[in-house]
Amino acid sequence: MLSYFSRKILSGQTFHHKGNVQNSNTILTRYYNGKSARYSFRKNKIIAPKWAVGLATLGLSATLLLKYLPVSEAKSKADDFNVIADVVEEVLPAVVFIEGNRSIFGRSGGSGFIIHEDGVILTNAHVIDNQQIIQIKLQDGTTYSGKVQYISHELDLATVKINARHKLPTLELAESRKVRAGEWVIAMGSPFLLNNSVTVGIISAVNRSGKDLGLGFSDMDYLQTDAAINPGNSGGPLVNLDGKVVGVSRMKLAMASIGFAIPADYVKEFLTKAENAEKQVKSKGTFSMFDSKKRIYLGVSMITLTPAIAWELNRKGLTWMRPDLQGVLVAEVHHPSTAYRAGIRPHDVIVSINGERMRSSQNVHQACMNSESLLITLIRNGKELHVRVTPDHTD
Repeated sequence: MLSYFSRKILSGQTFHHKGNVQNSNTILTRYYNGKSARYSFRKNKIIAPKWAVGLATLGLSATLLLKYLPVSEAKSKADDFNVIADVVEEVLPAVVFIEGNRSIFGRSGGSGFIIHEDGVILTNAHVIDNQQIIQIKLQDGTTYSGKVQYISHELDLATVKINARHKLPTLELAESRKVRAGEWVIAMGSPFLLNNSVTVGIISAVNRSGKDLGLGFSDMDYLQTDAAINPGNSGGPLVNLDGKVVGVSRMKLAMASIGFAIPADYVKEFLTKAENAEKQVKSKGTFSMFDSKKRIYLGVSMITLTPAIAWELNRKGLTWMRPDLQGVLVAEVHHPSTAYRAGIRPHDVIVSINGERMRSSQNVHQACMNSESLLITLIRNGKELHVRVTPDHTD
């Protein structure tokens, strides 16, 4: 609160002091006598230094602020650390669940996210599983029948169009070439058919070569993350703390806690090709473009087994996984698929196909291209097994 003198000085009012009428425009002088201080009055005038007026002004300002401005509620300490929750709240409405084929093996599914407010959805090509009409479930529970528009098995990307009844929330693509190892990322999707799930991690590595990983037919470099990308997360967004998509979740090597995502810059290239294809066929009133080149679909995600990966899996519980074991590790089996029906399971190690040794994932891709029927020899729990697989064609 303001002192008696301060109020009078600032208001321009008069006041009484020891029977004398004083004016607030007079000046107050402060005299010091040793450690004590006193105020004296000369010729009925108050002598005031500049600091007194400044102090009075500050007191008045504080009083007015407290009186007229609303007092905000106390901020929770947790609010300072809930940036992840804020990003999720913003992004999740644009994430969708994609229902796959129903079969005797059960129901399959994956994830996707909305890239255009009129209902264009991006996902993985392997989530589509050679279908042309699929079921899409939005975050609010609304379901639509979606039509596959453009699909690239080389990039493992696809777009699906739904006829939305209103404008939909969308996600923005970041510049993945600027992503650095160590950045925080959030994976969203529907793992194990559980809608609206969120996991958090960091970018473990950038530019992880697709040739070494065997995650497709191209020379794509992938983002590596320790954020959980479980079955069903495929096709969902991997976003940064700005809520922008840095990658599309692809697969995860579960026991080693290693996940991979398609960088957003590859997604932009794919969407540019899709837009050009749409323009070419727009006059026909339809838009359904697929890779013209025939593709072989085995239904597995693979990674070349290295001593480092074998040692890590051994440490995580697969004690039969020796560092000297050579082959191709099955990281994920798409369900349903020809590989799943043949009995291939995650963590199997493919050591030969049709009698030829498999030392890299590229060897497996080449074997699939060269033969319609594959006799696969694999190691599971330290034992050798043989399965016969007839790959599907994607055209």
